[in-house]
Amino acid sequence: MFTHWLTDIPYSFTAHARDIYVDQKPKLIRAEMKFADAVVTVSEYNRRYLTTEISPGANGKVRCIYNGLDLRNFSFPPPGASQPGPPMILSIGRLIEKKGFCDLLLACEILRQRGRRFHVEIIGAGPWEDLLQTQTKRLRLQERVRFLGAQPQEVVRESFRRATVFALPCIISGKGDRDGIPTVLMEAMASGTPVVSTSVSGIPELIESGKDGLLVPPNNPSRLADALDELLNAPELREKLTRAARAKIEERFSIGRSAKRLQALFQQGVSR
Repeated sequence: MFTHWLTDIPYSFTAHARDIYVDQKPKLIRAEMKFADAVVTVSEYNRRYLTTEISPGANGKVRCIYNGLDLRNFSFPPPGASQPGPPMILSIGRLIEKKGFCDLLLACEILRQRGRRFHVEIIGAGPWEDLLQTQTKRLRLQERVRFLGAQPQEVVRESFRRATVFALPCIISGKGDRDGIPTVLMEAMASGTPVVSTSVSGIPELIESGKDGLLVPPNNPSRLADALDELLNAPELREKLTRAARAKIEERFSIGRSAKRLQALFQQGVSR
């Protein structure tokens, strides 16, 4: 924006979740939107927030362009033989409040009390690691829950193939931080892993509950446990959801589709 004032060169910018809800001051982002040729964000939820809560006058220049996946990196295998041992619940994300890992552990405790067989792998690092490790011990889940830390993409992709269910019960943090649409949910859906998440921010734009995944209310470990229980015990449902999920990712969330929309937006700016 400052360079634009000095040089008259036009600009656009992309606003992600933390940019919108935590780091930015409304007065500054309102100015950035006013002088930009275009503003991009990654969910309709974000777009509505920007054009109602921040700058209603900028409605015409704010576009939703979803993050896209390069589907060549996420093969969708046909249904294969079950993995040996208990079914695996996988979760991946930075170990911070908004990812909802505390609720996932509470849901796992409910499943344990029901006598269900399962184990959990959590990939990621972050400032909440000690808190989550302590909660795991307090709930006596040490034998079922493994924290694997940050892992390279090839390990992540292999984990999707081994998982029975992928869970990411996102919440809105105490400071208002929230996800837009977590890319890892798209990756799980593209990989053929059935997903359970929450109806927070833009996630319902990605997952239609009962059709291509399951959604539960945020901050509700009991409902989360019910959804996990349902998927762990229903292979037919898992197959139905994963096929619909992969089709949706191919249709609406591929990198090619998103890149074409962004290219068209840039070309409009050049032609003016």
